[in-house]
Amino acid sequence: MLCPSCHTELKHCPCCGAHLQNTGSSTTIEAEIILSDPTADEQVLFTITKENNVVGRQDPNRGISPDIDLSSLDARASVSRRHARFYCKEGSFFLEDLNSLNGTYIIEGEKESRISPKKPYPVRNGSKIRFGLITGVVEISGK
Repeated sequence: MLCPSCHTELKHCPCCGAHLQNTGSSTTIEAEIILSDPTADEQVLFTITKENNVVGRQDPNRGISPDIDLSSLDARASVSRRHARFYCKEGSFFLEDLNSLNGTYIIEGEKESRISPKKPYPVRNGSKIRFGLITGVVEISGK
C-alpha cells in the first residue's frame, strides 16, 4: 500500500503494526534506467520491477533509503532525499516529482521541461530524464 501523502510503500500499519496487503494488480513489464553523473564517466543501471520506486539519496540518520539511491552519482547533492518516484499503473510507467529542490526534468532534443510536482508524467522507452544534475535514459522492456 502507498502512503497517500509521500507515496512511500508501506508494509505495516504505522498505528498497530499489522501487515498490509498490496491489493493493486501486478505487472509483468519492467524498466531500466541508466543514470550518469555529468562530471564523471560513471553510469549506473537501475532495474524497476516494483509498482512504486522512490528516487533520491540515502540518509541513514533519518532512515531514508530510496529504491533508486543516487548517492554514489551525486557528489554535489543536487538530488533531494526523496526526489521523485517512478510507478507503474495499468501497464504504463509514470514519473512524478516529489517537491524536489532542484527539479525533475524530461529532455526532448535540446529542450528540457521541468515536471510539475505531484503531477504524473508518462515515460516511454527512450525517455531522457534529469534529477538535479543526474541525467539518464529509460528503457522499458516487454509485457
